[in-house]
Amino acid sequence: ADMVMTLKSYFRQKPQPIREAEARGTSVYVLRSNTAVQMEHVLTSLFPTYARRGDSNDVIQADPSMVATAMLEAEEAITAVMSGAPPISLAPRDSHIRKLQHALAERYNIGSRSTGREPQRRVEIYRHV
Repeated sequence: ADMVMTLKSYFRQKPQPIREAEARGTSVYVLRSNTAVQMEHVLTSLFPTYARRGDSNDVIQADPSMVATAMLEAEEAITAVMSGAPPISLAPRDSHIRKLQHALAERYNIGSRSTGREPQRRVEIYRHV
């Protein structure tokens, strides 16, 4: 698993699956209660939507599925590079999404860099030498 989500009461007992996940370096997210709101807060922190002002002062929000798609693309590239594939260039993304992709690569101890010029700037995933 890439992450574990558990309840506070279960986490406090430190059962074997939680200890194993922590030993492997898997992220463990602890919920105070078993509610949809608690889960939504954790997932929103992992895949945030964001807002910025356009020319007309309207608020433009990123499509959460676009963020999820970009993160899945990065995870697949990281897995491939960890398995020995050559560097992989991801699809062009805006700076906020690239920042999330870089953070994901860092979490897996894989190299990443942004290349190209806007609006074609993209993240490249590579293995540290």
